[in-house]
This record gives sequence, C-alpha cells and structure tokens, in this order.
Amino acid sequence: MLLRDLVPVLGSDDAATTVPLRRERGPRLGAYVVLGLAGIVLGLAASRVELVVLGAPFLVLAVLATASAADPELRIRVLPPIGRLVEGDRLAVVVELVASRPVVVEVAARVRGPVRFDDPEGPVAVARRVGPEPVRWTIAPRTRHWGEVWVDRVELRVDGPGGLVRWTGGAVLRRRVEVLPAAPRGRGALRATQPRSVAGSHLTRLRGDGSDFAELRPHQPGDPLHAVNWKATARRGRLMANQRHSERAGDVVLVIDTTVDGGAYPPSGLLEAGRVAWALAEVHLARQDRVGAVLFGSGLRWLPPRGGTRGREHLLQELFAVASLTLTHPSLIGFLPPHAIPAGATVVAITTLEDDVFATALASLRRRGLDVAVVVIDRTPLLAPHLAPVPPEAVRLWRLEVEQRRRRLAAQGLRTATVPAGASPDAAVLALTGSVRTTPVTP
Repeated sequence: MLLRDLVPVLGSDDAATTVPLRRERGPRLGAYVVLGLAGIVLGLAASRVELVVLGAPFLVLAVLATASAADPELRIRVLPPIGRLVEGDRLAVVVELVASRPVVVEVAARVRGPVRFDDPEGPVAVARRVGPEPVRWTIAPRTRHWGEVWVDRVELRVDGPGGLVRWTGGAVLRRRVEVLPAAPRGRGALRATQPRSVAGSHLTRLRGDGSDFAELRPHQPGDPLHAVNWKATARRGRLMANQRHSERAGDVVLVIDTTVDGGAYPPSGLLEAGRVAWALAEVHLARQDRVGAVLFGSGLRWLPPRGGTRGREHLLQELFAVASLTLTHPSLIGFLPPHAIPAGATVVAITTLEDDVFATALASLRRRGLDVAVVVIDRTPLLAPHLAPVPPEAVRLWRLEVEQRRRRLAAQGLRTATVPAGASPDAAVLALTGSVRTTPVTP
C-alpha cells in the first residue's frame, strides 16, 4: 500500500475530514527503554536492588505508554490558497482542526515552488493544543517570483504524554497556484507591420472608422451624419466630411530568451524577460491584437498568435512551463523554424543578449524580411551584489560584449533598445518607436 493511499485527498470542497493517524515511537521512548534495561541489568549484575528500583519505573512507563495510549481522533478542514496570485503576495493555507480529546498538534505544509518562509522553522507552524473547539493555523509563505507553486499536502504530528508515543498523518491537497509576473502596467504598443482585417487600435492607410483624422473631402452619399464637418461646410458653402484612418488589429510574436547561464534556475534574466513579455502581451491583447510566443535559447517552444482571454491563458501557461523546467544546452538549437512565426507579424525579442546563438537567430529572422525589435535587458542592477568581488575590468568587458552584439544587430536593420531591469515596458516601446501611444486601455 502506498503512502498516498493512507491519507484523504481534499478536493474543491473544504468539508471536515477524519485524518487516519499512524502510531510511532516518540523521541523519548528509546531513552526510557535504555535507562530501564540498564538499571535492571546493572542491578542484577552487581546485586544492587536500588539500581533495579531506579531503572524499573522507566521500563514500566515505556510499556504502559505504548500499550495503553488511546489513538486520538482528528478532523481536518483545509481552506486552500487562492489559485492565482501576483509575485510578492502571500500564499495562505488555512488549516482547521478538531480533536476528540485535548492533544498538542503540530502542523506543517509541503510547498514546492518559488516561495520563502519568514519563519526560521520554515513550513512548520507553532504547536497548539486542540480540543473539541476548532483551532486554526495559517501558513503563509511569500512568493519570490512568478511561476508555479504546488501545495502538496498538510502534515500533522501529535505527541503523546511524556513524548513516549507519537501519531502522524496528513491530508493531500495537490493544489496548483499560479503566480503572475508583477510587471509595471504598460500603455505603449508597437505598431503592427501588416494589420489584419479585424478591428483594433493600429492605424492603417485605409480610410474608415477610426479616431485619427486623415483628410477632408466633399460629402458623398452614404457618409454618416457624424462625419460631417460643419465648420468646413459653413466656410466652403457645401457639405464637407471628415475621413479617418481605420484601426485594425495585428499579430505580435514575443521571442523570449530562455538561455540558462549555468547558475540557479530559473535565471534572473529569464524572470525579468518574462515580466516584460507579460506586460507587453497584456497591452497588445487589450488592443485586440493576437499575441504569440517563441521560447528560444536553452530549448525551443512556440505558441501561435492568439487573441482574447484564451490567448492570454495560453501565453501564461507557456511562461510557467519554461520557469519550471531545465532545458537543453543552447548550442543544440541555432535557428527558428519558419512556421513558428507567421508572415507579417511584428517580432519583439526580449533578451539579455549574453549569448551569440540567440543573436544569430534574431539576425536570421531579419533576413527573412520580418520586422524585428529587440529589447535588451540590462541586469547589472540585479547582479550588483554578486559582482562586488569581480574585478571591474571583467565587468566592463562583459558589458562591452553585450553592447557589441546589440550594435551588430542594429547594423543589420533590427530596432534595438536597452532598458534596465525593473523598468516599465513603456521605456522599451519609446526607445523602439520614438513615440508611445497613450490611448486608454480597458482593463
């Protein structure tokens, strides 16, 4: 029988459930048995009755505790955490216990993922006395960065009298919590290279319904009444109508650098790239664009452009998949397949540009005729504590290599912009386009 078969599985309902407890020896049971046997053996060997009298009570207590201790009955009710958080939020697991008789219970939660516990004891909660009245624990670690967090199970430990016997049990949760990137809210959007025939927010040369003025012309049959320019009509003595640029939606593909630098996974560059990508994706999805993703560097995954709520969810799951997996070596993959990026899409690469393979792949996209914009993330502020013992010449050489790659891409016709880690995505849009659209975005 497997261990998971011995504990209840808590689903969406949070009804109280009886916890099967397993009896184990307590931390003091071994010491009591050793002292009792030692006293009896030494007393018999030395013919000293006082040694036998001194050791016998320890042995009697050990036998009585293991034979007569009644198993407590615990009922557990777990309020699972919210299924979606933002990095930096606390993930709260609330445990409520009721016991058939007063016992001291210690509660712990097994949590996997990017979390940290403020309590030095980690995921273990303070032991409390539990009786017929409900007693609650709250275990609330703080999320460190975006990704997936799994709350696997809640474990219980009940210590018997004198610490001679112990009962352990638990409840399986298997609750997945999504931690979203906490990127600054952006308002700027890149212009679409080839807008689709779907209403959106990108200006085109076509005339139609829109908000930006195109030209003034004589009124024609079929023009709506709101298009009439009454001031121009009064000046010219005939009906004049305003023409506006139609606004269409476009395809945006975010190429995210997932190169692993050999340190902790996921690396800081990938985490920052994910924040910028998520901020840009939300801006373009709010403007009715379709957004896709290519996760390239230490592995290769891609998501075709999609729009709406479904596109948002698919992109989020792709980011979570990369943040939780260690991928292959970057030298194994040196190109992007043509079908990963549709023709006419605006490509936005988000990278630290610390790898030549990724820079070569971006240059190949430009040679295909795609409009490629590169957001280079300067993660020097993130690495400042680790760069303190490094000679300044080595740090300067490293930054010069990154800058040389950026200039080489710019010379090949790619739009490039360098932004510090943690900056608003508007800074990248401003550097890439020279202007930021400030059309209000509906949340």
